[in-house]
Amino acid sequence: MLKLFSGKKPIEVDYNQIRQEELDRVSVLLQHKRQSLGWDIESVSSNIHITKNILRAIENGDLNKLPEPIFVKELLKKYSEFLSINIEETINSFPTEKNNNKGYKSAHQRNINPFNFRINFNSKYLYVVYIALLFFSIKSLNEMLQPTSFTTQETTETQSSHNNTQENQTVTDNLSNNTDEITDNPTIPVVDNNPEQLKVNIKAQDNSWVRVVIDGNTEFEGILTQGSEREWIASREFTIRAGNAGGLLISVNEETPKQIGELGQVEEITLNL
Repeated sequence: MLKLFSGKKPIEVDYNQIRQEELDRVSVLLQHKRQSLGWDIESVSSNIHITKNILRAIENGDLNKLPEPIFVKELLKKYSEFLSINIEETINSFPTEKNNNKGYKSAHQRNINPFNFRINFNSKYLYVVYIALLFFSIKSLNEMLQPTSFTTQETTETQSSHNNTQENQTVTDNLSNNTDEITDNPTIPVVDNNPEQLKVNIKAQDNSWVRVVIDGNTEFEGILTQGSEREWIASREFTIRAGNAGGLLISVNEETPKQIGELGQVEEITLNL
């Protein structure tokens, strides 16, 4: 009978603490890499279909705002792969187990199991259930976060007195009457001896995420690396959205190249004939 009480007490592992430590290390790397690329949370969210709140919680190391550990592990993997960060070893060591001690049981768990019955689940089946839940969760997020058209509307108080007259003028008249207002308008008319098409050249001075829409169709969405150069031709309208506007030079119909915006700034411009 004495042997029943002579066994060693099992060591309790605080998986929550381990997860927090791993997340703290990873979050710093992810945030630093994203900022170095000049991308904002909104751009990353629209590309990898993870909500902005989840991305912020990951970068802030806030486990309380993140889902179940197995989902967090997949989210970290997806985010790191998008940013091209090799932290596979750290992610693999991210624990998905739950704490076994009573102090970490939720109130719901205590209510549904008042007699502390022990139910042994086959780990293989449990893993399949987690994978199925993960698949449907990502699918649902994907449907809710379909990329939408982003537009930036920038108006100044000095233009308010001219709005009524400008609504009845063509885009071409706007350029000829007041060229100083072009930089504050996301839609930029192009007048070059009545060109028949828009020939747009983009040169990357720094890495930047870019989406290009030509005549209503998305022609390119991805990363332009430093030193790369691309050229597109539009017959009616050309729209470009850049995650690092200051890193891109744009030239229309072989005119003098100009910066799209400031470094690290997200900017969208539209060129019309």
